[in-house]
Amino acid sequence: PDCEPHGILHSPQLQVFYLCFYGFMTQIRPGESFITPYLLGADKNFTQAEVRTVCRRPLTK
Repeated sequence: PDCEPHGILHSPQLQVFYLCFYGFMTQIRPGESFITPYLLGADKNFTQAEVRTVCRRPLTK
């Protein structure tokens, strides 16, 4: 019986890479220094209170 992984998609190195990549991507958060002025721009029509209470809530866990 052949007990080795079949193909490159099942290699332990690739699985470790996927795990590390997933961990990295879950930690990425947009920079608040960019988002706040962008949302307060004249063309977005958000108030400071809306940005503070509604829009920034998902950024802070």
